[in-house]
Amino acid sequence: MSAPSAKVAPPAITIVEVGPRDGLQILKSILPTQHKKRWIAAAAAAGVREIEVCSFVPAAVVPGMADAAEVTRYATTIPGLLTTALAPNAKGGQAALAAGANKVTMPISVSPAHNLANVRKTHAQSIDELRRVVDLRSAQPAASRAEIEIGLSTAFGCSIAGAVPERDVLALAEKCLAAGADRVTPADTIGIGNPAQVKRLYQQLFAAFGKSRIGGSHFHDTRGQGLANALAALEVGVTSFDASLAGLGGCPFAPGASGNICTEDLVWMLEEMGLSTGIDLAKLLACRDILRDGMPNEKLAGHLAEVGLARTQGGGRVAAARYRTRHRDAAFFFQWNRIIAERMLSVRTPRRVLRVGLVGALGLISLMHTIRAADSGTSYSMSGKFSRDAADDCALDTASRFGIAADHRTTRDQADRT
Repeated sequence: MSAPSAKVAPPAITIVEVGPRDGLQILKSILPTQHKKRWIAAAAAAGVREIEVCSFVPAAVVPGMADAAEVTRYATTIPGLLTTALAPNAKGGQAALAAGANKVTMPISVSPAHNLANVRKTHAQSIDELRRVVDLRSAQPAASRAEIEIGLSTAFGCSIAGAVPERDVLALAEKCLAAGADRVTPADTIGIGNPAQVKRLYQQLFAAFGKSRIGGSHFHDTRGQGLANALAALEVGVTSFDASLAGLGGCPFAPGASGNICTEDLVWMLEEMGLSTGIDLAKLLACRDILRDGMPNEKLAGHLAEVGLARTQGGGRVAAARYRTRHRDAAFFFQWNRIIAERMLSVRTPRRVLRVGLVGALGLISLMHTIRAADSGTSYSMSGKFSRDAADDCALDTASRFGIAADHRTTRDQADRT
């Protein structure tokens, strides 16, 4: 099993692409194995550092996952990629470990009714399965030992049982961690959570177990709240987000569940906020062509894909920098014109009025030209310094709000292109 490279400092935000598993499992179309490999390779090349590549389940139940072992083995050959596989039980966990998965995610629903529908087990039986996978993992060499994470499905509500008390989420999380899981991640399986609920649950989980034991977030966009919930999680300290290319996804055993957060839209939002994901949006959007080629009859969602990357794409920090640069430059030229005018007025000649008029006209022309340049995306050498400083200030403002390190190099590079 290959381990992810640690040569480059990771970005502030981790995006986990779950499309090859969660995105495909509910579809009628079956994406060919070679297309899956192309997708995983292209996503990694775009900067995605963790991908949930498959689910180790019986092919009779989810035919699209029949190639799970082959896809997992391929993914582990990609340098720097953390390969995750889902396993609902010990048999699947054993197969995932044998295929070389860097991380095994086991779903246990907080709702007992959904757990029975999804994995056909009670909570006690699922915990026993977890212990068996932990024992299997312990037999691996310490240097290449896989992580084990529990996905706390239906943590925000269940379409079968209804409301899910937060105390039940915490109780199940405690049992899973005690049984040997490295981390737990609450999942909004049916997309019923709201931002206030998200904040409240994460704050309780952090207080009870510490941030290091909470893996990240998993939101579905069933009711259009996916990005809002991701933002709410970000505001309380979550820095890892599951998402699916083209908004694919849903749980076949959760009535009403629809797609995950669209990866492209989530990355765009975070980057526009000045937070680094390390992902090249243009390359990420190009991955959609692989899906379109392999599943021509499936509908692909995503707002960013509809409108495309703007000419000034590169982050809201750049737009903010341009706005602030425009006003700084305006102030600079007003000051410059004032000084020149004072000096010209001090010259006592009959042509004083004409000179003052010329200075005023030149100042107005230069000011208007500067404003137009800022709006059109060009800059002067003088405003270039202001643009870089403003971009850094904007990124730092956003990063400090969420307690995350800003990517100064990216910020400056983007500002230089304005």
